[in-house]
Amino acid sequence: MTWLLIVAASLPLAGGDPPAVVWSLDRASPVLLKATISPGWHIYSLTQPAGGPNATRIWLPEGQAWKLTGRVLGPQPRKKYDGAFDMEVESHEGDVIFRLPAASSGSTGAPIVVRVYFQACNDKVCHPPQTVEIAK
Repeated sequence: MTWLLIVAASLPLAGGDPPAVVWSLDRASPVLLKATISPGWHIYSLTQPAGGPNATRIWLPEGQAWKLTGRVLGPQPRKKYDGAFDMEVESHEGDVIFRLPAASSGSTGAPIVVRVYFQACNDKVCHPPQTVEIAK
């Protein structure tokens, strides 16, 4: 499996440190999207319940040859009570792989574009939610 680094996403950390999250894409079957999350940081799961932090959302924008053929799947999140939200939150740390069942209506060599809405937080601060686009 060959990963192509596409975008360093999330705001840079203080002092020129690397961004909190770097996204990369592997156009395998299924398409694999990897979040490399810096130590001490986390993002929220695809299944994060409403009323708390922002759940991660992943989709393929319209107007391309690639379409989702099923539900985007992520790994089992870590569940932990968070007093700031007064609820149990679901998060991911480290390297996280999301599986996107997708098919191309044209050539399998057609470029694929994936959009991700996410929020990166540590134990002191949360970056504003953002949407990034990864293409390969």
